[in-house]
Amino acid sequence: MTRTDLQPGLRVLRHRWSLLLLAAGVVPSVAGCGGPGLADRAASVAEIVSGEPSGRDVLRIATSWPRSEQKRLEEAFRHLTPAPGPVQLIWIDLPPEAPLGRIIARFPPVDVLLGGPLTEYARLARSGKLEALQGEGSPFWYVARRSLIARQGFLGELAEAPALDDPRVAPATLAWAAARLRADSWRQGYGSLVQLFGHALHRPGWLGGSALAANEDGGGWTPVPGSAPLSSKDAPLDARSILFEEGAAIRRGPRHGTAARAFLQFVAAQPMIQGGPESPPPDPDVSDLLADLLGATLVDAREELVLAWSVMDRSAAAAPVQALLWLNEPPPWPPASVEKLQAEGGDSALAMVQDLAAQIAPDPEPRFWLVQSWLRPARPIDPSVLAELARAASGRLVHEPRFRAWLRGEWTAWARQRYRRVARLAAGAGSAAGSAAPRSPLP
Repeated sequence: MTRTDLQPGLRVLRHRWSLLLLAAGVVPSVAGCGGPGLADRAASVAEIVSGEPSGRDVLRIATSWPRSEQKRLEEAFRHLTPAPGPVQLIWIDLPPEAPLGRIIARFPPVDVLLGGPLTEYARLARSGKLEALQGEGSPFWYVARRSLIARQGFLGELAEAPALDDPRVAPATLAWAAARLRADSWRQGYGSLVQLFGHALHRPGWLGGSALAANEDGGGWTPVPGSAPLSSKDAPLDARSILFEEGAAIRRGPRHGTAARAFLQFVAAQPMIQGGPESPPPDPDVSDLLADLLGATLVDAREELVLAWSVMDRSAAAAPVQALLWLNEPPPWPPASVEKLQAEGGDSALAMVQDLAAQIAPDPEPRFWLVQSWLRPARPIDPSVLAELARAASGRLVHEPRFRAWLRGEWTAWARQRYRRVARLAAGAGSAAGSAAPRSPLP
């Protein structure tokens, strides 16, 4: 097994003399497994660094899967009957949160992508960066692995308290949150996430896996995919099981297409979790909007959210029902600032709304759609609103950076204001209940 570690931000050296440095032991980042000789390792490095063939098919596989899984796959692939031919596998280790699109852009020698959420593969297929697996009109990716997402953590005094990752950087957390939103009504699911994030032990970090690492200090749980797929002997999954599906695909224009297709067909035939809910093909734009919504309201506004829950928990029965309803309510569409502008009424209000649309959506078609949407009655954000935003102006609105930055800011500002309002309402109700309580008579 040959491997190279390519962390985001590092550049692959392409100088011919780098092979001499490797022979001298200066560059240690490329290591061989299984005991190949120095000549074989130098040939493998030549394939990576200089791009020159080493005399046989070389398949470069970028993956975030652990090295134990890489070794198992490679050994099983080599024992196929009939054998796929003399293929050398070069494994490129990626961090779990690495965006696959950036990997392709920075490291073009990659032939196969293995692992990572299906939304990344759908995004790459839309942009024409993936090869059709079996010719024109065929799928662009396989489902390479299905893992069951479950609670993982430590028992103890804080066993029921969650420690959660930021859904914008942790695909498994986003998949878990999306499943909770689908489980009951969307609004009830959103309210459950508000409660969980509001009682989380740690602030979600900007790195996938930080919550599980924080749990090593003791207490709490976090949703993570299982380390191994279930077998056919296990009980079938029910409709409420949460699955994390990962893909596998071929980068467009691979150097060794036949070997890449043989490897992907082999991977797709591996045992995977069976049963569970049937999920439709992912829409990466809707998924990105959902991640922005949850990140803006539950992570960026976390201080206000934690304070609101703290006051609500202390007030207990004295807290009014209205406070809990406000706390669990998703943001509205149009956003609150737009509704405030429209409340002014008259031509000046319409002019201000149009000016705002022009600033965040300079392109005429997305701007026109945005103004028309703002003129409709307000409604809470739900899957239909996210889908409308993703499709607006043939998808151009959601890809406008100024609009996305503005929308995230609107959602965060709305959430902070709402949580502060809930805290004030609950605190006032608690104080009133305390002052109205009958005093015990003095002895």
